[in-house]
Amino acid sequence: AFTMAPECTLANVIDDLTSHDHRTYYTASFEGGQIYSFSLEDTQQTLLAGAGGGAKAGLQLLNSGGSRDGVGTGASILMPAGLAISEDGTTLYVTESIGGGVRSIDVMTRAVSTIVAPYTALTSACGVAVLPGGESLLVMDEGNHTLTRVNIKSGAVSLVAGDSGRPGLRDGVGSEARFNSSWYLTVTRDGSTAYVGDTNNRVIRKVDLETSSVTTIAGSKGVIGTADGVGTHAQFNTLSSLALSADETYMYISDEANGGPKETLPPSIDGRNRSN
Repeated sequence: AFTMAPECTLANVIDDLTSHDHRTYYTASFEGGQIYSFSLEDTQQTLLAGAGGGAKAGLQLLNSGGSRDGVGTGASILMPAGLAISEDGTTLYVTESIGGGVRSIDVMTRAVSTIVAPYTALTSACGVAVLPGGESLLVMDEGNHTLTRVNIKSGAVSLVAGDSGRPGLRDGVGSEARFNSSWYLTVTRDGSTAYVGDTNNRVIRKVDLETSSVTTIAGSKGVIGTADGVGTHAQFNTLSSLALSADETYMYISDEANGGPKETLPPSIDGRNRSN
């Protein structure tokens, strides 16, 4: 069992990840507004960043204009939704579901900095991934129904796919495509392809990051169900997270309300989907 530090309280864990060396596990407490690290060697839990205070403190932070930079608990994070880690494992990236802020945390010094300020370019930043080279992040803006690219150094945000403020389900290129309140994503190691859990549409989307072409590869539009099947004959309920296998031949999908994960083969193989 993990040994929890006295100041650590988890509230509605929304995302998590393991470091590249598999020695540290990170998790985001959505309601608590805090990021924790767990040593997988000695099972010690540490509060990495975030002032905490729960929903009441989050509302106060919202009314005062958003998040605050600082070190450790001296920083405020507004309802963290997504986590990603740099290629060298030194920096954790955090998205904020309220206000659309994107933050970075130095895992050694616990210093929190702002990459994208809240209430600027994004509305509700959720799923996040580091793109190869470490210069950019891929961020799902759930509130605007768009997939975006964020330059880590400058904070500049550019559209990859979707049309801001216009939800729907449409395959297409760039702004011709439509998403509907999509939360989670995963990216291939070479950075050529992203897979998106299109939450309200209950489907999985494939995005070619070179052409911005979006296609639907699994799930039945708007249909709540548990059925396994090929491509659009499969059904999902509440898509929670996505991950690719080490050899990238399988994608694992957490379908929360259906009580467990599913695995699917990318369409380049045969598009099958089955429960585990």
